[in-house]
Amino acid sequence: MKEKFLKGNNIHQWILAATIIVVVFIALSVTQKSKYLSSGFLKNPGTTLDISPTVTVQITLPQALTKSDYIDKAVENLAVKLSVDKSQITVERSEEYLWNDASLGCPQKGMFYAQIIIPGFTIDLSHSGTIYSYHAGSNRVVSCQN
Repeated sequence: MKEKFLKGNNIHQWILAATIIVVVFIALSVTQKSKYLSSGFLKNPGTTLDISPTVTVQITLPQALTKSDYIDKAVENLAVKLSVDKSQITVERSEEYLWNDASLGCPQKGMFYAQIIIPGFTIDLSHSGTIYSYHAGSNRVVSCQN
């Protein structure tokens, strides 16, 4: 009788073990399937590793010139052009102006210019009774003699 009990008990243990294995297998299958989208990709792949390098770039933009900076540049340009001292040049007039393209109102033949509004100035200088016209904007000054 003892042998039958052990044999019967053995069968119960095997059935219990098999049931546990089947339940665990089903649980894993359900869990495993729920991790994937219908396309086969993982819904949430977990931790991702960001291996892209970080680069810091510092850009220094040129300072916008003031009206007096533009006048100084125009005076210096004319003094060099005429080979005279800057003190011999007189500022006759300087006014704010909005230029309608990058030529600053002094286009050169055969050149193309960006069609943008550029805030700037007209500057009239004189030396020995002659008036010289300069146009300024976008951090530059151009002589505009016609």
